[in-house]
This record gives sequence, structure tokens and C-alpha cells, in this order.
Amino acid sequence: TGYDLVQLFIGSEGTLGVIARATLKTMPAPTARQTACLALSGFDDALQVLTLLRRRLPQQIAAFEIMWDDFLGAVKRWIPVPFPFDPVPPLAALIDVAGNDDETLLQALEEALTEGMERGWIGDVARLTAGQQAPWRWAKRSPAPCHLSRRAPPVALKQHIAFWEGELTKSEWF
Repeated sequence: TGYDLVQLFIGSEGTLGVIARATLKTMPAPTARQTACLALSGFDDALQVLTLLRRRLPQQIAAFEIMWDDFLGAVKRWIPVPFPFDPVPPLAALIDVAGNDDETLLQALEEALTEGMERGWIGDVARLTAGQQAPWRWAKRSPAPCHLSRRAPPVALKQHIAFWEGELTKSEWF
């Protein structure tokens, strides 16, 4: 108990002293990456799948994004890209896992997703590779809300679109 001197020093913004030396421990960037899109029936299933992945792939989940059907339908309608599932599921999760060995990472991901399917949490899985489903990889998926706000689709995404309309003025995408 008592004062946290480290936080006090950091929070002083240099008024209590100057940092003369700092040591950072860095980890090498992962060399293996696997991406998958999952068809889910609801938010509870998404939480179960995330919990499963955290248990089966500790320290390897790079991203886990869920997308509701209204968003997926709008993307499918307004952006001409192939979608891995037809019909659009109630919820989809786009996941990215990273590690240092492609085969080990792929095997661990497949085992986790198989368990999720056996438990009924995952309806379908589309594994995305560099050449497959390229528009649905992270780099192409990220600007989708900007395309949606530019074309103003008639869907219930008003708050999401309002946010991105403000961001459009800051970007150089268009």
C-alpha cells in the first residue's frame, strides 16, 4: 500500500525527473497467420466460440470481429464481393490467429473450430486464404462501412453510418 512511485513518476510528465535509460522487451512478429469466417446463430454462440478459442489458442488470437446480419446483408447488397455463406447467417465472426508455425497453427485452429461445430455453436466455416475470398480478408473488410455510408443504403445502420460519414472527411479513400 502507499503511493505507487512508478505511476507517480510516469504521470508527472517529466516534472519529477527525466528517464535516462529504458529497456523494452520485444517479441518477433508472427510468421504464420490463419483467417476464417464463421457462420453463427447468435451472440451467445459468438461468446462461446471466443471462449473456446481463448482456451484452445491462448496468446494466438490476433482478431475476433462479429458482424450482424443487417450489416452483412448491406455489404452483400452494396459492395459486389463474394460472400462465403448463402444465405447470410444471423451473425458472422471474422477471426485471425497468428503464430510461428503454419501447420501447427492450422491444426490447432481446425481442432478448435471442429469442437465448436460439434457443440452446435458454429453453423459453417469458411477458411480464407490469400487467394480465396480476398475481399473478405481484413484489408478489404475494413473500409466496408465507408462504402456503405457513401452509398447510404436503406438499412438499420444509422449510428454506424453517421460515425463513418464523419470519418470520410478525414480519409483519402474517395
